[in-house]
Amino acid sequence: MSRERLVEVGRRVKLIRRELHISQKDFADKIDISGSYLSEIEAGKSKPGFDFFFNASKICGVNIAYILHGVGDMFVDIGSGPGMSSREPGEQIESFNEILWYIERSPVFRNAVMAFAVKYLFDNSALMQSEIEKYDKKRNERNMEVL
Repeated sequence: MSRERLVEVGRRVKLIRRELHISQKDFADKIDISGSYLSEIEAGKSKPGFDFFFNASKICGVNIAYILHGVGDMFVDIGSGPGMSSREPGEQIESFNEILWYIERSPVFRNAVMAFAVKYLFDNSALMQSEIEKYDKKRNERNMEVL
């Protein structure tokens, strides 16, 4: 990950923490990482690891795509996805975290997920572009509030 990318990721982590109205120490404690590690992530000096993403998403409902790419809302709306309404919020987060676990450890699974994602994006590019524009507008509004 490039230095610029690390700085952007750190900036988004800081925005999320501020949105939660929580100190670095309290956020670090909540997601079971050290305060100094969180400080380094926010400063763009350290790359967040699997435990950071896993705990931030599971415990705080943080949207990993937002942290990594600035896409979507800061937090996952766990009741809005297709086929998700019949599941309890905790089950939805656990399923997402299980998928992440397999993506990290299984090249076969990772490639299958990527192939599905590429096909889905190709088939739904207009819808995805519309959503991205909507999310970018929201993100820009939030960023302007922080400044």
